[in-house]
Amino acid sequence: MIEIRSTNKLSRLICLNVTSVHRTGNQLVVAVVVAVVVVLVVVVVVAVVVTVVKVLVVAVIVVVVVVVIVVVVVEVVVKIIIIIVYILLQ
Repeated sequence: MIEIRSTNKLSRLICLNVTSVHRTGNQLVVAVVVAVVVVLVVVVVVAVVVTVVKVLVVAVIVVVVVVVIVVVVVEVVVKIIIIIVYILLQ
């Protein structure tokens, strides 16, 4: 009787320990999953930000080039008009 009771207590202790280890294991798995998800979210956010910055830089470069081309073309057209008017007034 005493041995059976002690065995029951021992098995209960073992069950409690296994349960606590199981819970700790679950917490570890949850912590790892959360860490992986956080890392993936950070990587995706950084990739999106880098892509947006690249697109904005390219857009600014394109706008600057277009403005320079327009200024040069307008300057040339104005010079041609001035030359034509000068020739006509001669």
